[in-house]
Amino acid sequence: MRLRHFVTAAKVLIGGGLIWWLLRDATARDVWEIVAGADPWLIAASIVCFVAVVALNALRWRIVFDILGTRMPIGVALLGTYEGMFFNLFLPTGVGGDVVRAYRAYDHGLTARQATEGALIDRALGLWGLAATILVASLFSSGLRQVPGWQLIVGFAAIIVIGGIGAGWIAALLPARASRRSVDALLGILAGYAAVVRGMRFWAEIVPLLAAANLLIGVSAWLVALGIGMPAGLADMTVVIEGGALTAMIPVSIGGWGVREGTVVFLLAAMGFVRGPALAASALMGLVLAALGLIGAAVWIGLPYKRRPGVEPRAARDRPRGSQLE
Repeated sequence: MRLRHFVTAAKVLIGGGLIWWLLRDATARDVWEIVAGADPWLIAASIVCFVAVVALNALRWRIVFDILGTRMPIGVALLGTYEGMFFNLFLPTGVGGDVVRAYRAYDHGLTARQATEGALIDRALGLWGLAATILVASLFSSGLRQVPGWQLIVGFAAIIVIGGIGAGWIAALLPARASRRSVDALLGILAGYAAVVRGMRFWAEIVPLLAAANLLIGVSAWLVALGIGMPAGLADMTVVIEGGALTAMIPVSIGGWGVREGTVVFLLAAMGFVRGPALAASALMGLVLAALGLIGAAVWIGLPYKRRPGVEPRAARDRPRGSQLE
């Protein structure tokens, strides 16, 4: 068995094992009864919130390309974002969604380097926004104070937020070029990241989009809780779903399945909620994500790639690195 097959099998077993462990003290029938009894209008509203999140994320990705001097139509960005969501959820690699997003940009006519830089920089911004949301929500979440070791959660989020800004300023001090191709590519990504976070558009456009998208994610989780009669506050549910998204990035299962749900159940149980409804809330959040992911699958199947080599980027690839700052 090849190493990658072994890793994939291990991720399936770990994810499945975590889900089994979550259900060890409850039957699937009990959880299903709570899920089936959920308010359909509130669950539909939760899905609508996530649809809006995808649109905001696509707009953010487009702005990243714009700052880097590359034109990306919002329609292409939206298709790539949906595809990326599908592959992040259902592929045995944590970067599959970024690869697919980059390929959608490449298919539109960007160079491979431009497409890769844009996807990775936007991924870093997404992580930064997630951590910043946890910090803000923690100020208003009464339930978080009941979670053992909650200070670690807040501290880790603070490190990501501070480190994300600091990395942009440090990257601007690095050399513009390197003789080795791999190092030169890394310098290009870091220079692009510095251009984004040090520019005025980061605070004027990207940060508001991050705030709006992550607020809607919290609202989506809150609507799920209301839909099953769980009396959780908006700030509590925001910490729960964003905490689950953060731990889901640990590459030990397929698409974070099992890890994300385990984090959600742990946080809700620590906040004082009954295990059965906590499991149901976790399952419903997973179903909302899966529903959006299936849209990405439809995009990937229904709109095959047709490379457009005639499309030229708005700015030359060999522009001086320092000229990116606005």
